Amino acid sequence: MKPRTPTAHLALMLAAQAEEASAGYLKLIYEGGVFQDAVPMSGERLMRGERGYTLAPNAYGGEWSLVLGTGADLLTNKVHLTYLSSSQTLSQSGPTIGKLMARLSSGAAKSCFNLSAERLPALKSWVETSVRSGAKDDVNFERRFGPLRVQVLTSRSDAQADVDVLLWRGGPAGNAGA
Repeated sequence: MKPRTPTAHLALMLAAQAEEASAGYLKLIYEGGVFQDAVPMSGERLMRGERGYTLAPNAYGGEWSLVLGTGADLLTNKVHLTYLSSSQTLSQSGPTIGKLMARLSSGAAKSCFNLSAERLPALKSWVETSVRSGAKDDVNFERRFGPLRVQVLTSRSDAQADVDVLLWRGGPAGNAGA
């Protein structure tokens, strides 16, 4: 039997912590009352170190998904929220989609990245406003909230609309006041 190396032990510990953060974030998502389940995505759709979920039921005329990424030196270094719908649905429901994306994003910022409470209202407002803008036109906005970077992307065609909110940070997760 081969002894565990510190690197292998650290990787196992970080994987367990990432699963705990994922479970905590999913619980937070369910508390909002919109989603009741998260169905794991096929590994074929994910990159190494990612965990993905399709949020159920579909809400506000579209499909919702969540991808959480991990790295060797970070607990959770990426959260990727996606909403797919028709362009018409996004145009009609833009304010509602913006509010829900803002709530999901601020929950991820708090539970996965330990973003300070003082920064959360600004993040929530910015995501909501950015997604609303994306309900009318394609957007690619990025902003920093301390060490946390947030990007909002919308892409629209005649038939389909895609809204993505990505959150990631550098440095070790869990720094209070970040």
